[in-house]
Amino acid sequence: MRKEFYMDKILRGQLVPFIKECFPNGNYRFQQDNDPKHKSHLAVDFLKNEKVIYWPTQPESPDLNLIECVWHEMKHYLRKYAKPKTKAELKQGIYDFWTTMTAAKCSKYIGHLRKVIPEIIKRNGRASGF
Repeated sequence: MRKEFYMDKILRGQLVPFIKECFPNGNYRFQQDNDPKHKSHLAVDFLKNEKVIYWPTQPESPDLNLIECVWHEMKHYLRKYAKPKTKAELKQGIYDFWTTMTAAKCSKYIGHLRKVIPEIIKRNGRASGF
């Protein structure tokens, strides 16, 4: 994905309207990984100009990015339970996995940060190993 597409279609077209609708009081934190398109001047300047409350993460701390935990769980689900053999089965497996993402599960991932942040601080920003 090119950085221009990311900014126009994802940030401008999806993120900003979502934030305005769901978090009009500003009670949120936006986080993304260190993919080059996420860290581009184009994207970072856009986030600043739109006053998106952005929480940057250290490049060597993927465990601060909760979506990485979700991807890990999804891969496990696909390998162990869905076991897709076709593109259609893969799509169905991904859909089925996402139906398991509840508010309670999201809270579990957020709670995980309480465990990893002190360890990351001890390791000067490097991955916690959890």
